[in-house]
Amino acid sequence: MLNVLQPVIWSHSSLGIVTAVLYLVFKFLLFPAPEMYPIVEESINLIYVQGIIMPLIFIVRFRQDRKRRKAM
Repeated sequence: MLNVLQPVIWSHSSLGIVTAVLYLVFKFLLFPAPEMYPIVEESINLIYVQGIIMPLIFIVRFRQDRKRRKAM
C-alpha cells in the first residue's frame, strides 16, 4: 500500500524543498525589498508543476511495473 504513495511523497517533498530554497534565494539575494515578497511568493509557487508531474510519474511507474511483471 505504501508503494502507491511513494511518488506522492517524493514529488511533494522535492517540490517543497525546491520552493523553499528558491524563496530563500530570492528573498535574501535578489529581492531584499519587503514590498516584493508577495510577487516572489507567487512566482515560485510550484503546486501547479506538481499537478502536471504527478500523473507522469504514475504513468511511468505503471509502465515499469507492467514491464517487470510481463518479464516474470
